[in-house]
Amino acid sequence: MGRSIHGGNSEGGEKLKEHSVSFEGEYAFSPSFSIEMGVPYAIVDPDGATSMDHLGSIEVAFKFANFAFSDHGILLGYGIEFGRLFRRFIIFEK
Repeated sequence: MGRSIHGGNSEGGEKLKEHSVSFEGEYAFSPSFSIEMGVPYAIVDPDGATSMDHLGSIEVAFKFANFAFSDHGILLGYGIEFGRLFRRFIIFEK
């Protein structure tokens, strides 16, 4: 879940380390409808500088299940996902 970035957006080509984790949860209101939410969190640690933590873009998905063909062993699932629903970053400096 971590990666190293060389150069790019960093000044002077210093090495940046980024570690990220995503918290996800899903709640089923009924057997045929559920809502899923994902919240990514990242820690960016440049060499020789102050590290920064931030929440990423929240993702929300609405999922539906159709049991019309369940007698034949077929379950149809469909839904819609909204990525980057809240694009604002919250920055924490250490």
